[in-house]
Amino acid sequence: GGTAQVKPPNLNFPNQLVGTTSSPLRDSLFNLGSAQIDVSSVEITGDDFQIQTNYCLKGVKPGTHCDVYVTFSPTAVGTRTGTLSYNDSASESPQTVPVSGVGTTTTTTALSSSLNPSFYGQCVTLTAAVTPAVSGTPTGNVLFYDGTTKLGSIALSNGAAGFTTCDLTGGSHSLTASYPGNS
Repeated sequence: GGTAQVKPPNLNFPNQLVGTTSSPLRDSLFNLGSAQIDVSSVEITGDDFQIQTNYCLKGVKPGTHCDVYVTFSPTAVGTRTGTLSYNDSASESPQTVPVSGVGTTTTTTALSSSLNPSFYGQCVTLTAAVTPAVSGTPTGNVLFYDGTTKLGSIALSNGAAGFTTCDLTGGSHSLTASYPGNS
């Protein structure tokens, strides 16, 4: 058989939200020998990775290559791994390619105000409730803003944070809460 080489030698996907599918990454099987490589199958392990397109089943002539495109759809948070395998007539068969990616989640942050509207000089308590995308209790701080001005940073307790201010100026305010996340 031919002499095979895979490039890149591993596929590392960027962080991907759980339940969504990444753009495909390409892996190529190069024939460095003088005889055709016949590819019987290309397989992938790991529930989080899928072969999107396989252009290798027609074989690989000497001095050419074929491409396989793989996508990442994480089923859980954290590091996910798998292996892409080329089963073929090359002496190095099977050629294996480690595949990895990190599944991430997003949260939802809802902001409420104790008074809306409020009058000049009144104290207003802003409450941010952070809902995790999957499960667990979010920790860390919530940042409270009036427009682009940071009002304060408050630690979450049971998924909520409250900030009280008595210093709002007269007029309308665009109040927001931002949760930068935790591990």
